Amino acid sequence: MALREESLRLAREMSFGAVFLVGNPKYYERFGFRPIDSFGIAYSPAEIPLINAMALELKKGALEGVSGTVKLV
Repeated sequence: MALREESLRLAREMSFGAVFLVGNPKYYERFGFRPIDSFGIAYSPAEIPLINAMALELKKGALEGVSGTVKLV
């Protein structure tokens, strides 16, 4: 939990608008993460199950009107 909190703190400090991850939705949804496709954004590689590709806006509306593909590594 400390690693997640510190990572998000640093991302905010660095003025990131959003973060993306591959994880268990039952765990990450409680912190505000949502499926990437709910933002209208695609991702690759296709081998990652859709349910596990997640995003979190660090700034409200950061992903509004954003399109394209996020490469998850």
